[in-house]
Amino acid sequence: MTTNFDYLKNEPRFSTFADIAISAEKIILMDPEASIMNSRRAMEYALKWMYSVDAELEMPYQDNLQSLMNAEDYRQIIGQDLWRRMDYIRRSGNAVAHKCISQSGVISS
Repeated sequence: MTTNFDYLKNEPRFSTFADIAISAEKIILMDPEASIMNSRRAMEYALKWMYSVDAELEMPYQDNLQSLMNAEDYRQIIGQDLWRRMDYIRRSGNAVAHKCISQSGVISS
C-alpha cells in the first residue's frame, strides 16, 4: 500500500518521523486510536526537526509538543488554519492516550 508519506523515506533528514507517519496512515482503519497516537508522535518529531533546521525558530524552554506549537515564531510561520489542524491532532492524541475519547470520535475533556 502506497501512502501519502512514502516520499519522506527518500530523504534521510526525515528519518526520525517518516516511519511513524507511514504507520499512522496504514493503520487508520484497523486501529484509529493507535493511528492518532502515531500521528501525534510523528508531528512532534517533525516539529523538533523543524526547530533544529530553521534558524528563525528558537527552541522553547520546554520541548514538549504544546510548547513547540505555541511558540509565537512558529505560529506565525504556519498560520492559523494549519495550527488549528495540528492542535486537533495534538488534543486527539492526548485524549486517546488518556482515554477521553468517545466511541463516536468526539473529544471530551
